[in-house]
Amino acid sequence: LDTVKGYRCPDKFKSLAFRRRFADIPLYRFKVDATKFPDVAKTIEKNFRQQIEAMAPNVVSLLDGAGAKWTGGEITIVPTDEKGAAWTSAGGGKIWLCNDFARTSPNEVVGACLHEFGHLVQDYRPLQGRAKPYHSGPGWLCEGIVDWVRWFNMEGAAGVKRATEDAKKNPELHKGYGSTA
Repeated sequence: LDTVKGYRCPDKFKSLAFRRRFADIPLYRFKVDATKFPDVAKTIEKNFRQQIEAMAPNVVSLLDGAGAKWTGGEITIVPTDEKGAAWTSAGGGKIWLCNDFARTSPNEVVGACLHEFGHLVQDYRPLQGRAKPYHSGPGWLCEGIVDWVRWFNMEGAAGVKRATEDAKKNPELHKGYGSTA
């Protein structure tokens, strides 16, 4: 990533934002891991993967500006029998999607995966050159930002209504998710 389109990049331009905007890396390719749960993986592949892939550029643009690129490469959606909805780990390139959630809440799968992809784009890991001490920032803010992307920008009026209901239930800004969004 030190060379951008044939140009040797000065050190001051090696920031994560610079690399995102100019790296020639495939951006929004999602695959589904069918190793443990082939039936669920097949459903995700058939019903959801293309929608997630089509909306992913909007997530990146909203979180990091026009023309931004996520340089993490391919994202793997991993079905799991754990409880919950979905989660990811920073820099890991994987979204774990709970089987029960995918089966019982099919209308939420795309939104949940976009929410988790938003966390991958946020990528708040400490990097060389960032101010010290540097930490990931408050969790409530990270969650509120990606819910803002999902509810207010991807899901339209229904999303705004849902976030507003969240905020009424938990009116404190630092509660995260819809309240913060």
